[in-house]
Amino acid sequence: MREGIEALRTLGLVQEANVTLTGAFPEPLPILCHLVELGFREVSLKSARLPPHHPLALTGASARRLIGGWRRLAKTVLEQAGRGEFGLLRPILGMCDPFGRRLVRLAARARVGDRCGAGRAVLAMDCEGNLYPCASFVGIRGWCVGEVGGGLDCRLLSGFVAASRGLGGGCARCWAFPLCGGPCQYNSWLIHGSLGRATAVECAVVKGLSRLAIWFWVALSAMAPAQAKALAREAAAATTRDSRPLAQATPEAGVTQ
Repeated sequence: MREGIEALRTLGLVQEANVTLTGAFPEPLPILCHLVELGFREVSLKSARLPPHHPLALTGASARRLIGGWRRLAKTVLEQAGRGEFGLLRPILGMCDPFGRRLVRLAARARVGDRCGAGRAVLAMDCEGNLYPCASFVGIRGWCVGEVGGGLDCRLLSGFVAASRGLGGGCARCWAFPLCGGPCQYNSWLIHGSLGRATAVECAVVKGLSRLAIWFWVALSAMAPAQAKALAREAAAATTRDSRPLAQATPEAGVTQ
C-alpha cells in the first residue's frame, strides 16, 4: 500500500487524507501517525454523522472516548512542538480538521461567523447535475434544490438561511461559539428532523475540542514562544475571509488539562 501511495504522491495525485472517526474506533492519534508515515501532507479527522441507532454512530460514551483520544493526540503533538518538531501538527493545521482549525482561529485571533455554509455558501452536485445543499445531502430524497442550468428551489434554500439567522439562541450564548459557529445542518436534520438545532453529542465533541485547543495554545505559548509565533504566522494565512476578532476566552471554557 505504501508503495502505491508513494507512486501516486510522486505524480502529485495524493496530498490529503480525509478520515471519519466512528464510535467503533474513536482514536485519532494512531490514525494520524499512520497517515503521516504513509506520506500524507494534509489530514482531516472528522467525527461521523450518522443516525443514533447506527452501530458506528457516536454516543455519549464513545464521544467521551473520542475526546480522550484527542487529548492524547494534543499532548503528543505538544511534546513534539516543544522540541521544534511539527511532523504531526502540520498535517492537521488547517481549516478542514476540527482540532486544527480551532488552533488556527486561536493563533490568528479570529472567530468563525457561521460554521455551516450548507445551502448558502455551499452547493453540491451529483453526477446527473442535480444540486444539493451540501455533499452530505446528496442523493437524499426531498433535498434536491435545483439542477445545473435549471434554476434553484429558493423555498428549500430559504430554510438554510433562516436556520443560520436563528442562531441567536443557546448557540450564540455558548462560550465555545466563537470557535464553533453553530451546528452542522445535516447533523441537525439527521437527529432532529429540522435545521438549525445542535445535538448533545455534537456539542460535547465541539466543546471538548475547543477546550483542548485553548489548552494547547496556552501551553505552547508558555513552553515554546518562538514556535507559537511561527504557528501564529501560519495561522494568519489560513483563516477564512469572513473571520472576525476573537473575544477573550471566558473562564467557563475550563482550559486546565
